[in-house]
Amino acid sequence: KIDVAGGVGLQIAGKEIENADSDDNRVEAIHDFNRLRKEAEAARRDLTIHREAAGMRIKSWDRTERLYPIPPKCSLDATRAPEALQPKRPTLKDALQQYIRDSKLAK
Repeated sequence: KIDVAGGVGLQIAGKEIENADSDDNRVEAIHDFNRLRKEAEAARRDLTIHREAAGMRIKSWDRTERLYPIPPKCSLDATRAPEALQPKRPTLKDALQQYIRDSKLAK
């Protein structure tokens, strides 16, 4: 579900923005892009909730954001769709510090 909305769907909608032959068509393509973006966010949120319900709670939000990046909202005056920024993967040191903080909170 997230691959269709967030991956392929947003790429196609982004190309439609770039290839629009008039301002009206471009604005319509931008609205389609932003609608697909909302659907992708909802699909990613649902995936994260399902992962947590299945017991995969450790860094579930971080992992799904990294695996399924979603671009920012497209402004109405844009001529190109924004690209998704890949979230920075935490270093081992950051992961260990987070684990220690989480362990202290659990006590």
